[in-house]
Amino acid sequence: MALIACSECGSEVSDRAPTCPKCGVPLAADQVHLTVKGFPKRYVGSKEVEVSLNGSKVGSVSKGAVETIVLPTGGVVEFSTQYMGKRRTQTFNVPNGTTADLICDFGPLGGLIVAEPTETVYFTGFSVEL
Repeated sequence: MALIACSECGSEVSDRAPTCPKCGVPLAADQVHLTVKGFPKRYVGSKEVEVSLNGSKVGSVSKGAVETIVLPTGGVVEFSTQYMGKRRTQTFNVPNGTTADLICDFGPLGGLIVAEPTETVYFTGFSVEL
């Protein structure tokens, strides 16, 4: 459980509360639930993947771990890691109410890929669902 700020009145509220106890605004509709699987343990040199919302770190996923990260609202979500001495990132605009299962991997050129497990992602940036 984490405390989040109510988007209406700014009060601190449990991320599991359906409404703000102070002003009554619904919270669950805005929340984003991301279940992220970290890099496979066999990847030598890979680190944890940090997750940020609108520029503020909100969590991380260790190698071989699966974490569910609950965000109070949608926004710009950035995944970043260090690999071979360089920072690797991928950024998404995530709408309110999103629920997604994601995996972390590296592309053919060593770039960070965070995608749904059913997608095949190519280094050109296009993805094809099989």
